[in-house]
Amino acid sequence: GSRVAVDKGRKSTMARPSEIVVSTSISDHSTVFAHDIRTGAQLAAYKASPGRPNQACVLGSDYLVAADLRKPLLHIWSWDRENTLSRSITSARLASVCASPDGIFLYGGTEEGEMLAWEVSTGSLVRKWNAHYSAVSKLSVSGSGSWILSVSKDGLVRVWDSSVVLNAAFQAGKVLPTIQYRDEYDDE
Repeated sequence: GSRVAVDKGRKSTMARPSEIVVSTSISDHSTVFAHDIRTGAQLAAYKASPGRPNQACVLGSDYLVAADLRKPLLHIWSWDRENTLSRSITSARLASVCASPDGIFLYGGTEEGEMLAWEVSTGSLVRKWNAHYSAVSKLSVSGSGSWILSVSKDGLVRVWDSSVVLNAAFQAGKVLPTIQYRDEYDDE
């Protein structure tokens, strides 16, 4: 199976993530940067395997997570340490990642259109489901953590109720989106 492991024993001394902008390198996408949102100053540079935008996210108040573009792997850093703290193997390569605002859950979207949800404290895969017909290119969670938004490469946008996704009673059933629409651009 797939597990995500984070060592929560160390506390960070860097600014809170709500005051930090996370970005990837434009040229080679092999570095994830943290910048102070007020000054633009670079606070840290985390080396990773090449990735793409939407493959990195803040996890809780102490960690940064990035998906590996080439392998089914997550790189995890603490804010105050530029070397990888941990690596976790996933069941598939992830095209996008995001975390719940409280850092309790981590979500991933695959190139094959599946979505995965992990409970961070245990590293356990809570749910894996078919979410789209093409790659899940973007994931986001509402500020309350109640809704998960996914966007696929074909422009389909879906909104998922996190209470259904994370509820063990629904594990045997199919997960259906609460809302869906197609994001189509018309230039005329």
